[in-house]
Amino acid sequence: MSNIQIAEQSVMDIHQYIENVFTQNHPEELAQLFNAFHPDFQMITLTGHKVNLQAVQQLFTSKQGTRAGLKITIEDIKVINHQESTVWLQYKEIHNENDVITSRLSTACVLVQDNSWQWIYLHETSI
Repeated sequence: MSNIQIAEQSVMDIHQYIENVFTQNHPEELAQLFNAFHPDFQMITLTGHKVNLQAVQQLFTSKQGTRAGLKITIEDIKVINHQESTVWLQYKEIHNENDVITSRLSTACVLVQDNSWQWIYLHETSI
């Protein structure tokens, strides 16, 4: 697979990890999700706050298994830029939680090296 293909697949994979963590209470799922983030990961949240990996880990740890009705769907993955080991992607993320639907447009930077990936940046915007 090319770095672009690996990065595109990472969007699907990381959101499956997120859905699994929110809907289940299994430590191995949480560890798999944490390994998907680069140590220097940063995120701009839906509310415009900048958070680091530690804050994201605290969020997922505290919310593990608390959203049993959540289903995440990903649509319209587009590559917006790529260099040797980084791929910038934009995609639409749809959350359906007990028939309440919310959507966001997200931009992510994925570091791809030796056929493995880690997310280093994410910016989410409600739509």
